Amino acid sequence: MSVQTENGPAPQTKAERLVEVPNVDAYSTNFYFDLAVEGQTFSAQMTVRGGANGLDHIQRVQGAMKEIVQRGGAARTRNKAEAAPAQAGLEWGKSKRGRTVLILREGQPEPDNVPCPVHDGKTFRRKTNEDGSWLSHKDGDTFCTAGFEKRP
Repeated sequence: MSVQTENGPAPQTKAERLVEVPNVDAYSTNFYFDLAVEGQTFSAQMTVRGGANGLDHIQRVQGAMKEIVQRGGAARTRNKAEAAPAQAGLEWGKSKRGRTVLILREGQPEPDNVPCPVHDGKTFRRKTNEDGSWLSHKDGDTFCTAGFEKRP
C-alpha cells in the first residue's frame, strides 16, 4: 500500500514492499487409522498440511477424517489389542480385570503361538501350569502376557 503525496506516491520502505505470504507448512496434523481392505486390516497414518489459517487447517483435517470413516476406516486406538477388526482372524479383548485376552469361541482350541497385538514382530507362546494357560513373550527385561477367554 502506498501513500499519496503532492508529487505522487511516496517511496515505500523495504517492509512495505514485502508482502506477507502465509506459511502453508505452518499447519501440519498427523492422525492414525485402521482400514479393512479385502479381509486385511491396514494401519495407516495420514498427514494433512497447509491451510490459510488455523480454522481452515482444522476443517481440512476433519474433512479427511470424515472421508476415511465413510470408507469404513476407524480411528486407531492407543492400545493395538483394542483395535478392530481383529488381525488374522484373531479376536482380542479385555477381561473384566482389564487384562488383554485372546477370545476363543465355542470349540476353538488354544493356539500354541500367535502374533502379539501390541508388539510388532513378536510372537506369543502358550504357557501352561496347574493354574491354567496363558500367552507370553519376552519384552526387554519383562514379559508381555495375555490370557484366554472362552465366549459363546
